Amino acid sequence: MAMVSEAADVHVTTLFTHFASKAELFSGISEPAVASLRERIDAAKGKVPFFEFVKTIQEEFTSMMSSKGQEVVDHHLYLRTQVELLPAWIDYEKSQADLLAGYIQHDYGTSDLEAQLFAGMIVSANIHSFDQWLSDPDKNDLRALSRRNVDKIEQIFNQARS
Repeated sequence: MAMVSEAADVHVTTLFTHFASKAELFSGISEPAVASLRERIDAAKGKVPFFEFVKTIQEEFTSMMSSKGQEVVDHHLYLRTQVELLPAWIDYEKSQADLLAGYIQHDYGTSDLEAQLFAGMIVSANIHSFDQWLSDPDKNDLRALSRRNVDKIEQIFNQARS
């Protein structure tokens, strides 16, 4: 919390006035990201094919992450050491998967289970790509890792549907 208050240029007691814990702070930070994804999905449904949408979102994310470099790596590695954030991370990832599953169902008329499984694969693939990149950001290309994984999921999805 001290690091956040310093970065935000507010006193740590101000943070605790609004957020009782790091988990509440993380949830508060992630809510706008989930809302933004929901809005983007709602705007894209029926206009942009699902996998094209996912690849566009990933391209934006990987460009942003790659451009921030070591600062992002250090911050992410620190957050992973914070066990009390685990429930908030899981909620965030579940929210993403639920939104993606709804998009899959809209575009392909899949069952809820099938949509949830493929949406979960996409969220997991993003985590996997990011982990690979974190292991050596100078050597690994986050954009290529992410694209390869989503392309593979799309291939598996198409095979399952045929």
